Amino acid sequence: MSPYDELTELRSVLTVVEIAEVTGVRRETLSRARPDSRLQRRTQKALDDLYAMVERLRPSIGVDTIHLAAVMRRPQAALAQRSIAELLREGRVGEVLEHLDPPAPDATETEQLRNIEFGPETLAQLTPTPTNDDPRVRAKIAEEERRVAAVLGADPDLASRLPAIEATIYEYFGTDARIRRSVFTEYDNPEGGDVLYLGVRTGLSFDEEIERLGKLLVSSDDLLEPVRHRLTIGNL
Repeated sequence: MSPYDELTELRSVLTVVEIAEVTGVRRETLSRARPDSRLQRRTQKALDDLYAMVERLRPSIGVDTIHLAAVMRRPQAALAQRSIAELLREGRVGEVLEHLDPPAPDATETEQLRNIEFGPETLAQLTPTPTNDDPRVRAKIAEEERRVAAVLGADPDLASRLPAIEATIYEYFGTDARIRRSVFTEYDNPEGGDVLYLGVRTGLSFDEEIERLGKLLVSSDDLLEPVRHRLTIGNL
């Protein structure tokens, strides 16, 4: 399977933002990937490692993959209180996969597991879906808004161009598209400071999103070029 195919499958369970956070690959690199793209060896390995990890985690998480990114960010006692994401970014996928290989249950244990059934209320308690009413979600949103405001406050040129940039995004992706503002510091360029990320979510296919993004970036070069090193546009 090619890195692009792996990325396409990963996007069915993780956003581009989450893939970037877990692997350390730049969001811009992921958002602009195409079937004929030649990715750096480091990027290919990062996607290979994450793909292997997701395939290993799927059986335990099942169809409820909404918490997949949270699982990979959570410190694990068996990993010396480090997270799966941390070890993946360090290229130590073998250690994590070894940790995820539990002893095979005997026949009796397997039969008992098959017979376990949970009611809807119990399942809801086991896998709660966070909403905007959750205090933790509100706190995270407020912190993200604070960081975005700080970046724009420190960069008047970027702030003045932002309305026109977002209007152009709607022209290419449709008025029903959602734009989410966030801030990140590139793992491979920690000295570069914070970068504003405009994540676009639509009902389009990944390939269609990539095609429209490419056209936007080419046709809007005059608008984007002065702030290109401080702004990234990609997929959510």
